[in-house]
Amino acid sequence: MRDEELAAIKTRADAATPGPWVTDLEGNVYADGPAHPVTAVRGRFTEHLMQDARFIARAREDVPALLAEVERLRAELDETAERCIRLMGEVSTLREEHARLRELREIVEQLRELLTQAKGDRP
Repeated sequence: MRDEELAAIKTRADAATPGPWVTDLEGNVYADGPAHPVTAVRGRFTEHLMQDARFIARAREDVPALLAEVERLRAELDETAERCIRLMGEVSTLREEHARLRELREIVEQLRELLTQAKGDRP
């Protein structure tokens, strides 16, 4: 989801009537009791309408919570990406050091051979 889309959702959530919202037994949604209706159910009351009303009422708290979680996860992702970049640099450095150690090991082996030969040349 693009930043602009998240910002638009946040703007709508911030502009909505403050919560928490609650439902009554008829599926109407209120903020701060019946004196502050958020939405009213029209038509024949059914369990499905009640579930919709509960969803609407919970959305007042759920949407901001979800937005906060997206923000937290994006920050964590950015931090993880930065760590990965640092670790890739460290891996590169370690590879260079490993290559240098292999070269030094070869030199040591050559010196050992020369030393062995020099000892063998002695009477």
